[in-house]
Amino acid sequence: MVSKSFQRGYLIVEMMIVVFIFGLAFTGYMNYAAKNEENDSFYALGSVIAEHSTAITEWVVDQGATALSGTYTGTNWLKSNSDCGITTGGTTAYLPCSFSFTTSRFGGSPTSVVTNSGGVTTVVTTWPALVEGSKVKVIGAARVVREAQATNRDSMHSVVTYSEDINGVITATISVNNATSIYVKRAGDSMNGSLDMGGNNLDNVGVITASTGTFNTSSLGNASASSFNTNNVIATNGTITTLDSTTLTATNGTITNLGATDTSTSNLTVSGTATIDQLSGNLKIQKIRVVGDACSGNGQMAMTATDDLLSCVNGNWKGVQGAGGLDYRQCYGAYHGTNVAYNACPTGYVFRGGYRRGSDSGEWNGFNCCKLK
Repeated sequence: MVSKSFQRGYLIVEMMIVVFIFGLAFTGYMNYAAKNEENDSFYALGSVIAEHSTAITEWVVDQGATALSGTYTGTNWLKSNSDCGITTGGTTAYLPCSFSFTTSRFGGSPTSVVTNSGGVTTVVTTWPALVEGSKVKVIGAARVVREAQATNRDSMHSVVTYSEDINGVITATISVNNATSIYVKRAGDSMNGSLDMGGNNLDNVGVITASTGTFNTSSLGNASASSFNTNNVIATNGTITTLDSTTLTATNGTITNLGATDTSTSNLTVSGTATIDQLSGNLKIQKIRVVGDACSGNGQMAMTATDDLLSCVNGNWKGVQGAGGLDYRQCYGAYHGTNVAYNACPTGYVFRGGYRRGSDSGEWNGFNCCKLK
């Protein structure tokens, strides 16, 4: 038979073992929770560092080649004075007023050094070492960098690089070549580098103004370009210096040099030297006018109802010699007060010169009219 005292001792030992195991489990859980909390702090720091790097990149792009070299501390220089009620910022809000590193468990206030040399603007930002108590968080710094890199991977590829050292110091380096940068200023003023759309469309554009441009198929409301190469252009208004096009449809166009297979336009003004080859009878003038009627714009061309070519000369439509030709067998003289007066030949006839006498203002005393063929 087991004595009662032995039973009591056995129960005490069991309780001690249970308490010990519970203590180990509780301690392990607390360590696990603390480690997770610490890792969350590292990831949060990496996220705000990435946001800070994006803001600096926007600032660099806006400054362009005029970025001033210098040392900037804290984050206020990336904030708006008017929005945040400060005097140490600028006119543009690259960071929100509430942005801060000092509220995080790690991080502290960074220092950014800006250099501008040879058209390349570089900003190196350094954060205080990740130290808690007397322990350097080397692995934590690596986790911060990994999170920042992951956040900026797509939008900031090859623009920002992150690093950490054995002292837990994190550094972000941003470098932008102002001559080849593909980033557009926040105000949308300019873009220095080339933008590869990868075959995608650029839709819903109001106005395109370009010094040089090559377009395969284009429909433009207003076009202003020095050089324009395209298979198809549809424009409401266009001012184009050089145009090589298969098809051009325009309501109004001012084009210096035009090379096109098919051109349809309400008003086409061509300045400089224009050469049109291989018409092969494909040029047709559709404006119908009457010989002798008033016209405006010397040099304009028109047709009669019987398809004879007309030209605007000194304010009147005249038959073009050599187009349909004149029938000199059907010419007659017109004299003041007789057949016709005031330099007007009947329909189908062309004025062929005459003479004036006295001081009659603009009135011919006699002239010849010849019939158009």
